[in-house]
Amino acid sequence: MPDKPPFDPPEPIDPADLPPAAQWMMAQAAAAQNEPPERAAADLSFTPLAQRRERIIGGLRGNDKLTAGLGTAAAAALTEWGAAMGRAIVAETEGLDDAAAEDVLQTRVRAARHLMMSVARAAGDPPPPGETPLADALRQADVVYGRRYRAPGRDVVGRALARWAADAGRPAEQIAGLRAFVEAQVRPEAGTDADAAAR
Repeated sequence: MPDKPPFDPPEPIDPADLPPAAQWMMAQAAAAQNEPPERAAADLSFTPLAQRRERIIGGLRGNDKLTAGLGTAAAAALTEWGAAMGRAIVAETEGLDDAAAEDVLQTRVRAARHLMMSVARAAGDPPPPGETPLADALRQADVVYGRRYRAPGRDVVGRALARWAADAGRPAEQIAGLRAFVEAQVRPEAGTDADAAAR
């Protein structure tokens, strides 16, 4: 039986002979293999917290639509509440890169704007009695303050509405009272002195 001729492997294909699309795909695959793994982390950008705070608070303070229909004192009270919400929201983005921070900021700052507009409408042109004037504001507060916010019970909301009604005609007082009520539902950050004292 004659010996089989030795097997000759096919000659390797010269990349230059491949179609342009195949050449491009090979170049991309080679670049991906040579790319250092730390490049993704190096591509992250981090804006200082103070700059984020300035941008968010400036946007809330400079938007007249958020306080439309209110007098000077009431508009100032609502604007300062908006700034306080902005500070609280931005504080929770500490340590996040800009893309992750923006996910938090967009949702929660939008809720702060909605809260301010609903409060301005309720204080400037009071709707009929009941939970309606503040229901939207309280729903938005849940988003603004996130996991630290304890949604108040119906009886607690009833007392807040009674106070709101008692201050009718004095929108600055209504806004200050509602702000105090909402902020009383916000738990302190874990690790703060108040948190430690509660243990």
